Amino acid sequence: MRMLSFLFASLLCLIPWRVNATEIDGYIDTNTTWTLAESPYDVNVEVAEGVTLTIEPGVEISGYISLMGSLTAIGTPDKKITFKDTYINFSGNGQNAYIQYSVFNRSGIPIITSNGGEIGSVTLLDSIIHPGGIGCGGPYMELNALSCNIERNIFYNMGGTIRIISNQTSAVMINNVFYNADNPTCGGLSFSGTKAPVIEFNSFIISLKPDWSHFDINGGGIDGFTLINNYWGTTTDTTLVDTIIYDKNDYYQYPYYVEYLPMLTTHHPDTPYFNIYPVANAGEIPTMPIGAEITVDGSLSSDKDGSIVMYSWFLKNNNDSNEYFAEGNFVTITGLTRGNYSGTLTVTDDYGDTGSTDFWFQSYGDTVLPIANAGNDLFANANQTVILDGSQSYDTDGTITNYEWYVLPKNEPLCISANPICEHKALGLAEEVVQLIVTDDSGASSSDILTIFNPGVSITSSEIQTIKDKISALELANMELTQLVNGIATDMEKLRKGDLNLSGFVDGQDLAIFSSEFGK
Repeated sequence: MRMLSFLFASLLCLIPWRVNATEIDGYIDTNTTWTLAESPYDVNVEVAEGVTLTIEPGVEISGYISLMGSLTAIGTPDKKITFKDTYINFSGNGQNAYIQYSVFNRSGIPIITSNGGEIGSVTLLDSIIHPGGIGCGGPYMELNALSCNIERNIFYNMGGTIRIISNQTSAVMINNVFYNADNPTCGGLSFSGTKAPVIEFNSFIISLKPDWSHFDINGGGIDGFTLINNYWGTTTDTTLVDTIIYDKNDYYQYPYYVEYLPMLTTHHPDTPYFNIYPVANAGEIPTMPIGAEITVDGSLSSDKDGSIVMYSWFLKNNNDSNEYFAEGNFVTITGLTRGNYSGTLTVTDDYGDTGSTDFWFQSYGDTVLPIANAGNDLFANANQTVILDGSQSYDTDGTITNYEWYVLPKNEPLCISANPICEHKALGLAEEVVQLIVTDDSGASSSDILTIFNPGVSITSSEIQTIKDKISALELANMELTQLVNGIATDMEKLRKGDLNLSGFVDGQDLAIFSSEFGK
C-alpha cells in the first residue's frame, strides 16, 4: 500500500505562510520559474500561449492563474507545492498541465477549470485537494482535455462536482480517495463525451444513504462506462451503492446502465493510505463513584470510515501512583484505592490507528461509613433552648467533615456546618423528633435521631395516636352521614317532581300520608 498518511486538519493548519509574499500581477510571456527562495507568492497572472510556468517543490501560492500556456508543478513527498486559495483556469486551447505532490486548499470553488475549449493534457498525481470548508457549490474541477490522468490523489470534502469531458482518449481516474463523509449532501463525479473513462481501484469514503441528497456519480450517457473494482467504504450493500450511481435506472433518457460489480472490500494497495482516525468518547464518568470500583462505557466512540476493534482504559491514582488497565467498551474496574484519578480511553480502529480522550474522577475506595450519634433524648418546654450535640459521632477510616440537623418529618433544617453543636429552641410539642446526618471526608454519610419531650404535656405519644385514630373514625362517619343525607334529599326532590317510582314500596295510605307530610 502506498503509505501517504495524512492528518488533514493538522496539515492545513500548520502550513507556514510568510507575511511578506512575492506579488506578481500581469502577463507572463516568457518561460518562468517560481522558486522556493521567493515563496510565498501572491499572484494574479496570465500565462501566454507557448509559455511554460514551472513551480519548484515547497513553493506556496495564493491567487489566480490563467493558463493559455502550460504549467509544470512537481513537488516531492516532503516538499509539497501548496496552492492556497488558488484558482487555475485554462483559458485557451491545447494547454498542458502536470501537477504532482501538491496541496490545494481553497475556501471557495472552483479549483481547476477549462473554459476556453479542449485543452491538451492534464495530469494530477499524488496530491491532496481540500476545499477548506464544508458546503455545496458549482464545479469543483471541470476539464475538457485531449487526455486526462488523475491518479493517487485524495479529494477531501468536495463541495462541488468534478466534471470530465473525454472525446479523444479515455480519461483515467485510478487509485484516488474520495472522502465526503463530513460533507455528505453534495459533491460527485460527472462524465460526458464519447470515450468512456477508466475508473478503477478508487476508494469512495462517502455517506451512503437511500435518498438523493448525497455524493453521486453521473455516467449513464456514455457507452461502456463502468465503475468496477472500486472500494465503497464499509459497505458491500449494492442497494446503497446503486443510489449514488446515476444511470438508466434513474433517468429514462440515459441509454446505459453502469456496472459496478465486482467491488473491492478494502483499499487497493496502490491507493493512498487514508484513514479517518477514530474518535474516543468515554461517556459520562461518575465524578465520585461509591466503593472501590468504577464502571466505564466507551460505546459512544466512533469511526467514520471503519470500525473500532479495541477499547483500552488506563487509570492512575495521582495520590498513591497505583495504575489500572482494562479492555472493552463496557467494563467495571475494581480494586480502586482512595485518591484523585486521571484516566485515558484509547480506541483502535480496523486500520490500527488510534484516538484517545482523557477524564478525571475521585474515588473513595473501600470506604467505611461514619457512625452518627445524635446524643440522648432531651426534655424542654416550648421555646426553651436545647443543645444538640453530635460530637460522639466518629469515623474509623477518616474524619467527619459535616453535621446536618433537621426536624422531622418535614426535614426542616436547623444547623448545617462542620460544628457538631447546634442550638435549637424547642417547639413545645409533646414529642419533637430531630435527625442528625454526618458526612465524612470520603463523602460517605449516616444518620441518627433523638426526641425532645415537653414535660408540660403529660399526654403520651400512644395516647396522641389513640385520639388521632378516634378523630379519623369520626371524620369517616361524618362523611358517610353526609352522603346519606344528600341521597335522601335527592330522592325527595325526585318524588316531588314525580320522577321517583314508589310502586311496591308503600301502600296507598302510606303514600298519602307521606305526600301530605312532604307537602308541609
